[in-house]
Amino acid sequence: MPGTTIEELPSLPPQHLDLSHCYGLRTLPALPPTLRHLDCSNCGQLQGLPQLPPSLTWLDVTECYKLQQLPALPEGMQRLTADMCEALTALPDLPASLTHLNLYNCSSLEQLPQLKHTSMIELACNCCSLLQELPDMPNSLERLEAGYIPNLSRLPQLPTQKLKLLYVHDTAISQLPGSLPCLEDLHCGGAPIRQLPVLPKCLVLDVSDSEHLQQLPEQLSPSLIHLDCSGCSELQLLPAQLPRLLRRLCVGGCRALQQLPAQLPARLLELDCAGCSGLQQLPAQLPRTLDSLQLNHCTALKQLPEQLPASLTHLNCSKCSGLQQLPAHLPRQLTILDVSNCTALQQLPELPPALRCLNCQGCSSLRQLPDLSQCQAKRVPLKGCSALREVCVGGCTLEL
Repeated sequence: MPGTTIEELPSLPPQHLDLSHCYGLRTLPALPPTLRHLDCSNCGQLQGLPQLPPSLTWLDVTECYKLQQLPALPEGMQRLTADMCEALTALPDLPASLTHLNLYNCSSLEQLPQLKHTSMIELACNCCSLLQELPDMPNSLERLEAGYIPNLSRLPQLPTQKLKLLYVHDTAISQLPGSLPCLEDLHCGGAPIRQLPVLPKCLVLDVSDSEHLQQLPEQLSPSLIHLDCSGCSELQLLPAQLPRLLRRLCVGGCRALQQLPAQLPARLLELDCAGCSGLQQLPAQLPRTLDSLQLNHCTALKQLPEQLPASLTHLNCSKCSGLQQLPAHLPRQLTILDVSNCTALQQLPELPPALRCLNCQGCSSLRQLPDLSQCQAKRVPLKGCSALREVCVGGCTLEL
């Protein structure tokens, strides 16, 4: 839209007005009294709004970067989306009917109005970096996202019996409620949490980079499918019995972790142990469903299980400086094998036919390679393989 002002709206009374991406728009005329939905998202020059009609239920001012304030909100308003309104310093009083409030990266917003009287189901205020506290929440709240707020040190009163999602990643919050019986998603990574609540229905648990967390509850939710403990440098042990439905386990960067449970969940698809410098061995039998195994920078690991799962497609052992050999038989479905900078590795077994990516760079003790024509790799980095004297490709032997 080339102009900066809309002088008059069409006489036909609309219920929905979409002005999104009118980049030059600065002002609006009086709005129709029948309007229910107003979308001004991505109007980067918009400096203000006129009085809002009492019929309005949905307002979107996402990425209205110059908008410093909002007019009074109608009593029937249900949704307000003001993500990336970087100049917005305050909000008007919120109507009791409001159910959804989205304020992602409102970086000038210093406080929120009272919420206890509202019908709020979802509040998202991630990256509102000037906030120091949150008001008490209504009993209707199901989802709270308040991550990346460095000065937020405590949680407000929460409806612990109803909350389904809690996101407080990278905050100063050190204490969570003792029990969150309906919570399905908990993201508290990067916060100084020392103890987790009882989470009987949790599906996703992310405690990554919780440097003060030394242990997990011995009984995790039986419904858990995703557990991320990466970067928990004080974590020494995992529960002996992990939930049987677990699909993804990430313990990368847990430097104090020396071993995994003897039996991992049978349905596990991904196991990420990258940077577990204290990990000395893996369980003798890995889950048959395992698709991805990340072991890069596991410097204390000397060997892998004799038999890897047939389902494995991605194996990363990069910089496992103590690894001396691989299993005699690699899975036939393996497509990616990274053994770069495994300085103690002297040879590789026969390569599977599905292999498309092979990285042997920096394997300074590697003396021989199997026939590279047996796999699909088009390029094999060998820089730093100083002990390697020849490479066999089909019937041809290349001397180095």
